[in-house]
Amino acid sequence: MLKKYESCIGITLFKFRKICIEIWYFPSHYEITPHKHPRENIEVLYIFGSAVFYRISPETNEKQSAKMNFIPRFLTVPAGWIHGFRVSKFPLIAINFAKFIDGDATSASEDIILT
Repeated sequence: MLKKYESCIGITLFKFRKICIEIWYFPSHYEITPHKHPRENIEVLYIFGSAVFYRISPETNEKQSAKMNFIPRFLTVPAGWIHGFRVSKFPLIAINFAKFIDGDATSASEDIILT
């Protein structure tokens, strides 16, 4: 199933009950607005590209940053954590592994709250 969010394109690879796996393409120089996904715990596997990622703990308000540079890497985004990223001159491709804590799984592009 093809999904779109702003200029980004996603494809649902697997969805069953509380699990949803999607692959996403983010164009060069794309920057996503800070947001959160209140109903899902996410593991993101960055598989290609370069980006600066951050997440903010809702309990401590501590900001954690990470830079992705063409080396596949997992990042965890617990439900409700504010996060975002900025893509460099190379597009970014990532796989989103989501486990929903409330209700059936949907796309990350549908379970998004801008902050």
